[in-house]
Amino acid sequence: MLLTTALDRNRIDTADQSILHPALRYYRRHGTDDDRMKTFYYQAVIQMNAGDYQQAVGSLLTAKEYSSDSEDFLFRGLISSALSDVYAKNYNYSEKIAHAREACGFFRQADDTLRYWNTLGWLAGYYADCDDWAKSDSLYAEFLSIPCQDSLAMARHLLNMAKVCMRRPEVDPQKGVGIFRKAVEDYNGRPSLTDYCVYAYALEMSGQGKAADDIFSKVEALGLDAKLINVWRYRVLKHRGQLKDALNMLERLIDSQDSTMILTLNQSVVRAQSDYFQAKSELAEKNRRLQVLAKWIFVLLAVIVFLGLSAVYVFSKRKWARRVGEMSAINDIVSRRLAEEQNVSSANELALGNLRREFVRAYKRQYSQLNDLCTEYWETVGSGKEKDRIYLKVKRIVSVIDGCNQRKLERMINENLNGIMKKLRCELPDATDNDFRFIALNILGFDAKTIARVMGYTVQSVYTKRVRLRSWISKLDSENKVFFLDFIG
Repeated sequence: MLLTTALDRNRIDTADQSILHPALRYYRRHGTDDDRMKTFYYQAVIQMNAGDYQQAVGSLLTAKEYSSDSEDFLFRGLISSALSDVYAKNYNYSEKIAHAREACGFFRQADDTLRYWNTLGWLAGYYADCDDWAKSDSLYAEFLSIPCQDSLAMARHLLNMAKVCMRRPEVDPQKGVGIFRKAVEDYNGRPSLTDYCVYAYALEMSGQGKAADDIFSKVEALGLDAKLINVWRYRVLKHRGQLKDALNMLERLIDSQDSTMILTLNQSVVRAQSDYFQAKSELAEKNRRLQVLAKWIFVLLAVIVFLGLSAVYVFSKRKWARRVGEMSAINDIVSRRLAEEQNVSSANELALGNLRREFVRAYKRQYSQLNDLCTEYWETVGSGKEKDRIYLKVKRIVSVIDGCNQRKLERMINENLNGIMKKLRCELPDATDNDFRFIALNILGFDAKTIARVMGYTVQSVYTKRVRLRSWISKLDSENKVFFLDFIG
């Protein structure tokens, strides 16, 4: 595939499909849809180089299916552009326009100005082929508004524009001659046989009949396709009023076109018959293989069912005995657990009783402290020392939560809550003193604002640290985990 890509990027055409066969075999079972998309695209390029446009359409449509979810818009544009080219070769105007428009959209998404500009020029010509002159003029105007991206491509599109000027109902020979000369002189264009015939017709319509005859004489001397020359010869003769000669020329053109059409149709019929019988043969072979495969699948299923039933019969008694033993063991475990739960329940009830009594004492201490504060205030009222006395009193009250009294604070909590701080220090060996101070303040039930003032945090930091603390404790493999979480908000 790398070789095919390199050849394509260096514009080296090859019709050797064997180059890509290893990649096709590999990517049918491996790789991504993008890999398959690119593989089938390059297969189509090789088929187009070989002139096998029917096979190329199949490969391009397969590549298009694989590209439906791709974000490689450049490659999606290349696929649509190639489809447009193939349909243009087969004169399928509606499809070549649809895919060219699609290619323009993909190239614009890929920010590929060169390919967008070039495809826009072809699309304008396609609309002219369908006699949609207004749309063609609009697209050519947009095409010309973009700076030239490639001189050879510009020359080709200008030559096409010259032909459009001479094909439309209101021919503009002066404009056609000017565009042709600009393509050749300014962009080194290489006119085709048809381009020279169009130029000769434009000269005839401009009143330069001798120059037109000179061009026709030169191209006829080359011995190239007479049909292309006669199409424009007929128009010149008709313009000159040489109706008899024009009619004879038209009859020769019709005869030539009929023979070409019959040959094309015969080739299509022969190819269609060949494809039909080949497909029929492949289908018969596929059905035979499917029948053989179905027989082997039936035999395999029968063997699997027999082995499965045998395994069930052999192991059923062993499983039953093992299950009986497991149920007995489970029964013993449940009995022990029930006894342990009863013991824990009794211990919890005792702890709850102690906690209730401690809460009563705590409420009494709070009202006692409030009473002391009121006494201090009433004794000093009017003396000007109210604030200082009350401040000292409050300072003594809150000193218990000061950092330097952390041990005293933890000892008080341990005495009232079954040694919770001591257990936490054992379970959280990596926690810092600040962490344990934060834990103690949470256990005491202080709100976030108070903890923030004491610890020097923001209120939001307190909430965040509390959530992390609960998450930390929740991950502990400890029998006290639920006990810890009950006292931490």
